[in-house]
Amino acid sequence: MPIIVFHGTDDETVNVVNGHQVISQWVTTNDWLDNGLNNDTIDDIANRIETENNYTRYIYYDKDNHIVMEKYIINNMTHAWSGGSNSELFADPNGLNQSFIIWEFFKNMAK
Repeated sequence: MPIIVFHGTDDETVNVVNGHQVISQWVTTNDWLDNGLNNDTIDDIANRIETENNYTRYIYYDKDNHIVMEKYIINNMTHAWSGGSNSELFADPNGLNQSFIIWEFFKNMAK
């Protein structure tokens, strides 16, 4: 089950730990889906971590080395849609283009 999470480090509405917990909660489901067994072929330890100026991207693979989950922790972002319009409530125009990243993530799942 493909999962992608975005969370701001300065979110005072939903604590950043919840972004981490979403991944942990889906690990068991993805582990069962991976091969029909709950045998830790997928876990909540990122296989790859990429750190940029204002965010960290965590990438999780299945046993066939396909990305199944991603998590973006965005520095200094509050409770907002990353990359949204300045005219929108709860949008951070200075953040990543979350809409594009989500589109690319699920488009690549269809391949």
